[in-house]
Formats: sequence, C-alpha cells, structure tokens
Amino acid sequence: MVLSSVKSALNNALVRDSMNCNTFRLKQWWRIIMTAEEIVMGGYAAFGSGDMEALGKIYHPECKTTFHGSHALGGEYVGFQDLLTNMLARLNDAWPGFNLSVDKVVSDDTNVCVFCTFTADGGLSGKGVHSFVVENGLEVSFDLYWDSAYWAEHCKI
Repeated sequence: MVLSSVKSALNNALVRDSMNCNTFRLKQWWRIIMTAEEIVMGGYAAFGSGDMEALGKIYHPECKTTFHGSHALGGEYVGFQDLLTNMLARLNDAWPGFNLSVDKVVSDDTNVCVFCTFTADGGLSGKGVHSFVVENGLEVSFDLYWDSAYWAEHCKI
C-alpha cells in the first residue's frame, strides 16, 4: 500500500513538474523504488499486452540478450531495437500461436530468474528459464534457455 501511494504521488508530480528541469529525474522514479523483480515482471506485463514502447523503456541501450539455441532466432541481440526487430517480432512466424506463461520467479537485488511454460500451435509445449540482470533500474542482461532442439525441430522459419 505504501509503495502504491509513493508511485501515485510521483506520477502526479510528473504532471505538475513536466516543464522544469526535474522532469528527467522524476521520470526515472522507478529506478529508485522498484525492485529488480518488479521491473522484470512489468516487462512481462508490457509484452503480454503488446506494449513494446513500455517494454523498451526497461532495457539498457546496450542490454545484451542471448537466446541460447540452435534455431533461427538463436543468437545475441544488443539493445532493445535489435531484440524487437530480429527476435520478438519474429516469434509468431517461427512458432505460430507462440505464448508463454510465468510459473515461478526467483530473485535477489539484481538477478531475476523467471521459470516459464511456452506453448504454440500444434500442441507445442515446453519449459524454460529467462535470466535477467537489472542494474540502476534497467535490464542489462537477458538470457533465454529452453530445449532448443525441440523448438528448432518445430521452427517455421
């Protein structure tokens, strides 16, 4: 309750102070009061609703994403735009009907591991882990692990 009150007050402060030099500092309030887990889970909410603009705001400009796997989307991506264009935008092409659900989250001050179930059309289903490192309120590292042989076998691109 206290955290939501602080968030509400800071959001209201953004409206009142939108024209002065404190705007940038106020716009970055989540870096001070949100945990690494809250930041990462906010990203899942943004992804789930299709809000790529909000998702991009939690990535450091040089965030390194590694999709561990021997399939068309496997590899390294640097920065959110690279990730969005070359991986996220192609998920449904690779595995039509692709979806994920969060099973469990384990975190500390900077590390967040999200255990997921992935599904796609045709009865595809599997488990995997997303591992994030969050520093100064931004994701600086994102590693994706799953049964790459299984998903490569069913990849459409």
